Amino acid sequence: MPGQTAKRLCCLAWVAVCLAIVLGGCSPKEVPLSQAARTCKQNLLAEMHLLTASLAGAVAHQDWGAVQTILQTSFEKMQKNGRFAPDRIGVLDRDGVAQGVFPPRNTRSLDFRNYQPARTVYQQKKIAQTILYLEGNKIFVLIAPLLQDKEVMGAAVMIFSDESLQKWRVTEKEFLSINFNQ
Repeated sequence: MPGQTAKRLCCLAWVAVCLAIVLGGCSPKEVPLSQAARTCKQNLLAEMHLLTASLAGAVAHQDWGAVQTILQTSFEKMQKNGRFAPDRIGVLDRDGVAQGVFPPRNTRSLDFRNYQPARTVYQQKKIAQTILYLEGNKIFVLIAPLLQDKEVMGAAVMIFSDESLQKWRVTEKEFLSINFNQ
């Protein structure tokens, strides 16, 4: 009897290992990013980290005048320093309403609170990206939380045109598949 139990356990272990190999091999594999997409991710994250660090204090104090000055200074540095500069940057308050944009816009205030990427930023405290259609134009948006003591005070927003992604050799699908949180 003990020999049969050992054989049975050995057989079950072998079956379990084989199933793990087969099932592991059948799971969908994440498509690796192109070199252009990896470079884009690295550069956009670097710019976003600088932007969020600059904005956090002013947004926490709801000092929108200081926010506008920070946005202008940050935008000008981004434009000067690199090819991965956004077309526009902005900041959302803790309710998801745009409180500052640079370069400035002559339109009504934008409310992002009902957009899924904004909810991801506010609820999960993670960076999110999406495509939006604004005034008939497709724009690519990267949103990051502005944190103070682990609480979301608002969000920093970077906006890119379709032409920017083409210049960077990053497809729409790749941009949307980049995990900016890893």
